[in-house]
Order: sequence, then structure tokens, then C-alpha cells
Amino acid sequence: MTTINRIELPTPFVLNRVNCYYIHDSKPAIVDAGVDTEEAFEVLVSGIEKAGGSVEGIKRVFLTHAHADHIGLLSRIVDLSGAKVFIHRHDAPKMLDSGEEGREILRSKYRLFFLESGAPEDLTEEFLEALFNRLKRYFRCFEQLNVLNGSELFSFDDFELEIISTPGHSPGSICLLDKDSRTLFSGDTLLEKITSNPVVEVNPSKDNQGYRSLEVFKNTLTMMESLLVNKVMPGHGRPFENYRGRIKELLDHHEERTGQIIEALMLTCRNLGPDVGMTRYMITQELFSGLHGMDVFLGLSEIKGHLDILETRGIVTPVQQGAQIVYTLTNRL
Repeated sequence: MTTINRIELPTPFVLNRVNCYYIHDSKPAIVDAGVDTEEAFEVLVSGIEKAGGSVEGIKRVFLTHAHADHIGLLSRIVDLSGAKVFIHRHDAPKMLDSGEEGREILRSKYRLFFLESGAPEDLTEEFLEALFNRLKRYFRCFEQLNVLNGSELFSFDDFELEIISTPGHSPGSICLLDKDSRTLFSGDTLLEKITSNPVVEVNPSKDNQGYRSLEVFKNTLTMMESLLVNKVMPGHGRPFENYRGRIKELLDHHEERTGQIIEALMLTCRNLGPDVGMTRYMITQELFSGLHGMDVFLGLSEIKGHLDILETRGIVTPVQQGAQIVYTLTNRL
């Protein structure tokens, strides 16, 4: 009989737990692979053994997306088990080793994003140091990948899991759905207590040019409303059942945030004149003051997502002013 076992792995990050799901079956599998620390590996091994299996027995690994807290132990697992690894094609490039030249290109693109956003240089450098220290310590490249497009079916002894493409948190985020029991493995696409950040792509692949993370994420949430789901097995936190209610909360949250950005721009217009706009950093400061390190990027990323939507709606216009992009309101309000 197939059993699903949630194993909470420790992380060294602010969000200090991440879920790995061990599917005990004639072809044992895991969904996500935790973060690369010895403590997390020991907890994973112990959890799988308590469920009646072993790391060496794993046959398949499904990655919901390519962030470091979900892929870190992958190499160790595959070295021990020879398991096949599955990831969506839009996140697969993130798993490859770009070399020193690629890392420098990435650094320059992040720096350009901060510069365009109007962020101070000291915060930019603080973020870059935090990011690349994290990547060096916790990110592990992996190239033996089986690439998914979405809609694939994977058979287990007692059920099938369908791959659902759910871009937004990352371009290649996926969920896995058991239609019979209406159980959804949601990765970081849908969390009960946390609003997932639709992370901006500063270095998009050829397939993701023009990717607008929040716009795509909202479309994903709208699509997901049509799925029949009774139970959600998230990437962080306990399983939960309020599926459609949670989707509505997230959609409402983002509409409210969009309204707050419009209000900030309107206040600037009233106080300083109709031709005066705001940078992404100015709006971030207005809504989330006091951010540092990685949180600065996450704040800027969210604000850019909302501004992209407002630009699509014809409500704001981005104007290049020197190195910065300044957003002004149009007359469409």
C-alpha cells in the first residue's frame, strides 16, 4: 500500500522549515529535496527510515521548483539511489552550472535591476553579498534532469500524479495532483500562512523573455480555482483544506496591494505635481520600510510585479530617467 509521509526539514533561513514528501511505494519517490545541510540530510534519512524505506531505494525525485531550499540534497540523494529527477523545463536551466563567467553576468544583471529600481548602492551591495554567499553555500547544480512540460502522468501503486504547470513563484513551478483523492502537492505556489513572492526574473532564459512574474502568478491562481482539490500538501507548513478560500485570499491580497501602490503614486502627484513619479525603491519604502539583505530584493520584486500589471492596464507609464525607471500615473484612473 502506498503511503505519503511529510518530512519537515530544517533550514538555516528565516523560513526555517521546508517539506519533503516521501511516497512509500514499489517505486519510492520524493517531492522536493530540502536544503543542503548535514542536519537536513540526517532528518530526511531518519524520516524515510521511519516510513519503512531508505534513501538508497528512492526511484524518482520531483522538484516543484529550483530554489535552493527545495533542491539542496538532490546530488546526495541521487548519488546514493540513482533516482531519476524531474523538473519543469522553465526551471531546468536554473539547475545548470553557468561557471564563473555566468555568475558575474548574473551579478551584473541583479545590480542593474537594483540600479533601475533606484535602490541605494549600499543596500545593493548588501543584497549581492547575501545572495552570492547563499548561492555558494546552499545551491547545488545538477544536470541529469528529466524535463517536464506539464500534464504528464506518473503512476504509483495506488494512484496517479498529474503534473500541473503553475508558473509565478518561478517560471517553472509545478504542482502534482492526485485527481482521485483530490490531493495537491503545491510546492511554494500555494501556502496556507505565507504569501509566496512571485520572484522577478533578472536573467530569464530564451523561453522566458518578457516574463512578468505577478501577472503570470495571478493567472495561475485563477486557473487553479477550477481544479478539484480537497487537501493541499504545501512546500512549507502543515497540510490544509481551505483550497479555494486560500486562492481567493491571495488574489484579494494582490488587488489590495495594487490599490496601495496607486494611492502612493496619487499622493506623490498631489504633493509634487502630475509629472513627478516614483521609483520601485521609493514605493517599496512606502509600503515595506526598513528592508535589508535578501528582503530588499523580494520587496522590489513584488513592487515590480504590481507595476507591470498597472502598466498593462494603462494606469502607469515607466519613464527612463538616467539609470532609474520612474513610474508616473496616466489619465486612465
